[in-house]
Amino acid sequence: MQRYLAAGLPADRIEEVPNGVDLARFRPAGSADRAALREQLGFPADCPIVLFVGVVSCDKQPHVLLEAWAAADGATLTQSLLVFVGASDPRLYELGDGLTDQMQRQLRRMEGVDRVRFFPLTTAIETFYRAADVVVLPSVREGLPNVVLEAMASAVPVVASRLPGSTDTMLTDGVDGLLVEPGDVGGFAKAITRLLTNPAEAARMGAAARRTVEQRYSIAVVAERWLRVYDRLLGQRPAVPSA
Repeated sequence: MQRYLAAGLPADRIEEVPNGVDLARFRPAGSADRAALREQLGFPADCPIVLFVGVVSCDKQPHVLLEAWAAADGATLTQSLLVFVGASDPRLYELGDGLTDQMQRQLRRMEGVDRVRFFPLTTAIETFYRAADVVVLPSVREGLPNVVLEAMASAVPVVASRLPGSTDTMLTDGVDGLLVEPGDVGGFAKAITRLLTNPAEAARMGAAARRTVEQRYSIAVVAERWLRVYDRLLGQRPAVPSA
């Protein structure tokens, strides 16, 4: 909103309405559900899963997560699985920056390359959230990312870049997620390690995240906000003169 106010628009003419999330589709998984989903996806039953959802682009910074995960992996007591879900074909226009090749070179230099998996775009992304332990969004630029909302609705703790006016309006650091400065590999590694080595804290943050979404970002809540905006605008519309 600040950028609109800076442009000289009056505050009473501005209404921000967030994205909404389907709470039935994106929901927490019980232990039995999670085990079944992991088997379905071919994931180990007892291995913590760190999940990235998004295109492999410089804006999304997946290479930062790769470095951070490798650093966290050495600090945790249990080795984890890193899962990337999203388009990575460098022939796509927005992905033609060579980042996919860069990450492949990173992987060849790393230990634990067998614990990094790439999946293409999917229409069943909810299965990945419900199988994951941590979702990480290391982007340098976002609007109001659905990835964060979907993970929160699934009661999965999120580690996200602190992006003013974006992620910092969605997550309260240390309450329903963790915020890290963009590009801070060490900060992301520390946050991932914190959640993977403190399952009780991770569960608490995940539950708090679900409550945040229920209160502020459910489709029902967001739809009601849109209806109020439309009602207000219709009330301000000049009457149409009769013929």
